[in-house]
Amino acid sequence: MGDLFCLSIVYIFVYMRKLHFALSLFSLVLKLSGQHLCSVNNLWVNGNFEDTSMSCYYFNPANKLSNQNSPWKGYSLFRWQPKSKVQPRFLNEAIADHTTGTNNGHYLYIDPRNLSGYKYQFYQTFKIQKSTWYNFSLWYCSMNMPQNPGATIRLTVNNKVVAADINIPNINNSWVQLQGAWFSGSDTTAIAALETLNAQIHGNDLAVDDIVFGNGLLSADAGPDQTFCETDSAKLHAITWSQLGSRCRSYEYEWQPSANIAGSNRNETVKLKHPISAGSYSLTVKDLNGNICKDTIKVILAKALNPKLQVDTNICPGQSLDINIPTNLSGEFKWQDGSTLNSRIINSSGNYIIYYSNACNQLNDTFKIAIDSLPLVSLGNDTILCNTSQFIVSIPKKSFNLIWENGSTDSFRILTQNTTLCLKTWNHCKVIGDTQIVRFEKTPDNLTPPDFQYCDSLSYWVKIDSLWNGKCIWWDGSKQINRFFTKEGTFKIRYTSSCGTFDDSIKLISRSIPKFNLGNDTAICMNGQFKIYAPPSYQYEWNTGSNTQGVFVKSTGKYYVTILNQYGCSTSDTIEIAALPNLSDIPLPNAFTPDDNGLNDFFPVKKFNQNVTLSIYNRWGEKIFESNRNNGWDGNYLNKPCPEGVYTWLLCYSDCDGFRKFQRGNITLLR
Repeated sequence: MGDLFCLSIVYIFVYMRKLHFALSLFSLVLKLSGQHLCSVNNLWVNGNFEDTSMSCYYFNPANKLSNQNSPWKGYSLFRWQPKSKVQPRFLNEAIADHTTGTNNGHYLYIDPRNLSGYKYQFYQTFKIQKSTWYNFSLWYCSMNMPQNPGATIRLTVNNKVVAADINIPNINNSWVQLQGAWFSGSDTTAIAALETLNAQIHGNDLAVDDIVFGNGLLSADAGPDQTFCETDSAKLHAITWSQLGSRCRSYEYEWQPSANIAGSNRNETVKLKHPISAGSYSLTVKDLNGNICKDTIKVILAKALNPKLQVDTNICPGQSLDINIPTNLSGEFKWQDGSTLNSRIINSSGNYIIYYSNACNQLNDTFKIAIDSLPLVSLGNDTILCNTSQFIVSIPKKSFNLIWENGSTDSFRILTQNTTLCLKTWNHCKVIGDTQIVRFEKTPDNLTPPDFQYCDSLSYWVKIDSLWNGKCIWWDGSKQINRFFTKEGTFKIRYTSSCGTFDDSIKLISRSIPKFNLGNDTAICMNGQFKIYAPPSYQYEWNTGSNTQGVFVKSTGKYYVTILNQYGCSTSDTIEIAALPNLSDIPLPNAFTPDDNGLNDFFPVKKFNQNVTLSIYNRWGEKIFESNRNNGWDGNYLNKPCPEGVYTWLLCYSDCDGFRKFQRGNITLLR
């Protein structure tokens, strides 16, 4: 009942909007392109050419060509030419029948010849229903030699194009479907025709099979063959269409093989199990009337590319490099010059690129080929250098490896001492070695350090440059290069080498270190009037940044100064300054617990940095504690614990200005 209701709606819409259907016909044909159409009611007689007894084929030009009932090697082959009878012909490029998929079936072979002014058609005529959609489809295959032009064909109904012009490539042994849809409107007769649009003398040959013209359209489209990456989450989707539109149809779907489907295989869209299985998948679509249409899709599995096939390579003069790309790589490749050769022989230097791509990724394999020269290097003759501080040995930078006797791989060496150079150079072509002895001889401008004044018992180490290759002798006959001195005096030394003789001396003078004391650490009133002094007639460096003899104390902390005499001898001293607090600013507790637990056992718990007198009175005004030793009350009187209660305290002290002050309060003793 639902289908009849939808069909009625379609018919009403057709009669009201004929013009709209006519204009939308072309877009509908495009919509069906790429789908597999199935005709529920095929009107074309013997469209698969398997009934060889029938004579129902009509051709234009005017001569009608009848069926040739003469199989040749399992085929009924027809030649179509305007002025001669159809004759059987054997073809070396003959293909299997599309209907049966074997060499025992039949198809129509068409061989149009050049005839100016003629229009070639192969057609049948049908009685049809008004306002009805019809499917017109067939399968075709090129039958040409590769060097000849292919045929150009199209499908028409009542001289209206329903499948646009197709230029058939010369790809033999491959059947391709051509299909279109046509709406009858007010027509009651249909002439469905296959037309060929070019008719050169050579080429244009094609085969035709399984022609369908029917008014029950059902499509099953599994989509084009799909290539998935092995890590993809892959889905297959069915596209289904009928003459009544998708809103008025319900379909049953079945994908096979079901073992490769994740979940149900009866959905319009299915997800493939992971890992994905490559191969052919079939789609079967069934409508409410039991009509069935099928299609297949091929799933190809690609692996992620990582073909680092070639690294930068050096070759010797006269050699070549044979590079082979594995044939089992998943994907396509090409060289930077567009070549797709698997094997190349390279005998020239340069940068080379191979481009790879597949469904997973795209990447470039770039490598460099260089032609090495032979590692010919000469260090030169052994040499002696006089009065020279360094010697540079440089190797021209070329495409070879090198290593020195010290493990260095630099192309140059800076020598400052006697050295026996050993150099090995190599590449994959050859290994070469060479040696050179380099000696330094020098007459020094100054052999010893400058004269030196040292402080008190400070000892002095005289060091002679040990890199010189001559001989040294001191005034006392010692041949030690370096000597340790602990007394004043003038000390002479003579240096002799192949470059000459040099005499030198050093004078050592002892100076006394100044001594002083900043005084003991102390606590002061922080009124900015206290000043610290160092002894006079020296250079001063205070930690405050001052360089004067004395500094005012502005804050607590450590003050230190370094004094330096005219000979460069120095000494330092430090004093620590604390601040005397204003007792009126110090908060005192209002209770304490003298229970010997280490917490709050005395009143007051804080010790003062200045002399104070603390007195404690009980509630009768009796003085039970007094101390001027900067310690607190422990809650006892006459060595006995006092009872809990409130006691009065009195502090007596002098402030930083010298005034005598008192401070009074109450303290609660808790047990």
